Amino acid sequence: MGSILTSYVTGFLRRGARAAAIPLGYLALAVAASWPLARDFATYTIGDVYYDERHAIWVLWYTAQALAGRVSWPDTTHLLFPHGISVLVDGVGPLNALLALPFWPWGAAAAFNGAALLGLTLSGWSLYALAREVGIDRRAAVVAGGLFLLWPIHLIALTGHLEKLFVGLLPLALLAGLRAFDPARSKWWLAAPGGALVGTLLQNGNQFVFAALGLALIAPQTWLAAPRAERSTRAARIALAGAASIAICGPLLWSIVQVMRDPTLEVALGLHARYYSPDVLSLILPSPRQWWATWLFPADGPVRDFTWTSSLPVLNGTAEWYGTGLETAVAIPLTALALCVWGWRTPAARLWIVFGLAFAVLCLGPRLRVGGTMTTVRLPYVVLQRVPGLDVMRTPGRFMLLGSIGFAMGAGLGLDALIRRRPRQARVIAAAAAVLAAAECWPKPWPQSALPPVPEFYQRLAADRSGGAVLDLPEGVDRHTDRSSAYMYFQTIHGYPIAWAYLSRRHLRYPNAGLEGLWRDDAPAGPALRSRLRALGYRYVVLHRYPQTFLGGRVADGFLGRPFGTPLVPGDERLIREAFAGEAPVHTDRQVMVWALR
Repeated sequence: MGSILTSYVTGFLRRGARAAAIPLGYLALAVAASWPLARDFATYTIGDVYYDERHAIWVLWYTAQALAGRVSWPDTTHLLFPHGISVLVDGVGPLNALLALPFWPWGAAAAFNGAALLGLTLSGWSLYALAREVGIDRRAAVVAGGLFLLWPIHLIALTGHLEKLFVGLLPLALLAGLRAFDPARSKWWLAAPGGALVGTLLQNGNQFVFAALGLALIAPQTWLAAPRAERSTRAARIALAGAASIAICGPLLWSIVQVMRDPTLEVALGLHARYYSPDVLSLILPSPRQWWATWLFPADGPVRDFTWTSSLPVLNGTAEWYGTGLETAVAIPLTALALCVWGWRTPAARLWIVFGLAFAVLCLGPRLRVGGTMTTVRLPYVVLQRVPGLDVMRTPGRFMLLGSIGFAMGAGLGLDALIRRRPRQARVIAAAAAVLAAAECWPKPWPQSALPPVPEFYQRLAADRSGGAVLDLPEGVDRHTDRSSAYMYFQTIHGYPIAWAYLSRRHLRYPNAGLEGLWRDDAPAGPALRSRLRALGYRYVVLHRYPQTFLGGRVADGFLGRPFGTPLVPGDERLIREAFAGEAPVHTDRQVMVWALR
């Protein structure tokens, strides 16, 4: 009896170790590929799109506060107080905040970095799960998941786009679709695509569109690949899964549509799609962050709008075109292409390669651009632009996040075919493919950013729950990303409502009428504006003496969050000069001067 129990326990432990080895392996890969994220986990944030990082940190914090019942969601007056704004159409969805929750005890940088690291890890593991679902050999599936994790358009998000780091729900949505459409599966699986779609909707709006289009493509693919006798049953399951998805996603989608219909918000950004369209050469040339791309992108850091200067002039941006950078790094790894070519001989691989090609074409945007020249050739993306609701998308290159699934799966099936052809050399073949893929896709060490130093006054204010709002100066209207994103980060410390906001969508006009005197000399200021602020519920006016500190935070450039530049004095701000003339601030330190309104 004892030997049987020992054998059972030993077998259970072996199975557990084997199951844990896969996610732990992807975690190790994510740690290495995101270096030096782990080294300075709680000190600096990974990446240097500093304003987007502060914005993401605010979303992580605010969602955590909402889950604790301390603030309202999705409508908030913590920003643009007292008018407020909805966060439903923001690019960083609340699901990112769930990944960050375990890391908040170590601070905001750790929360951001933890969400990034888990996002990378879970993305690779999810693609592995999809690969195993279609019968790919375990070793080939591991390589396919690693390819997906290291894919250039995915990994370059470490520059500062948190919402693009967890893309694991895309392959999981396709996995759910494959099971829902399969007549041999339980009927309970019919609800799985809807659940996955809701998850993508809570992660990022673009990913919801990608997942829905991906399911719309694999549905007819699986129907055509099925035996004729099974097609009617499969068609019925596809229809039922679609209806279930609409029912499950409907309430949240309706709420989002209601926000999108707000005429005061700038929501439809589809007109920017042509500007952000990648060049077709970007599909076959390396991305700026790949270590071996120095010959093509010799400069270490980005320039305008996080694009890189190329030694090939046709890839450099102009006033009419974004160029090669964070939003156009759509390279398809050569290792993946080679494995796809080998796998093309199998029907299963062909389905996934066609899937990848379809979304690679979509990622090129509405017009074909070749060698920096916009041609007259219209691409399928123009059809998407005419679909109601899809005119909100402005960066076609992100479709490669979905296209990479098709190519990674095609590569996995190609590697699977190689392994089955030479089973005795299976480990060597899989290891060689993994090394080649990693060597090609491996990134340069990532930049890091230091968060702005928190004024002592805000740390004290965090313990004061007597109410009111804070007006930060200089003003942060009109997407002043350096200022408003810093003020949002400070809010994660003091918790008080503030006057400014930097979110993915903004108001066409600043919504709190009567405050124009803060930035317009021809608008009333003085005591009238002071009274207006008091009536609106503002309690403190805070003048930041070193706003230059907010302009970045790149650690390699020495921006370590220390105040620098010429300090502002009260007379520099019209409100202080006219409304608080002769009145001493209630608090002064090296970073801020504070006046009380009541």
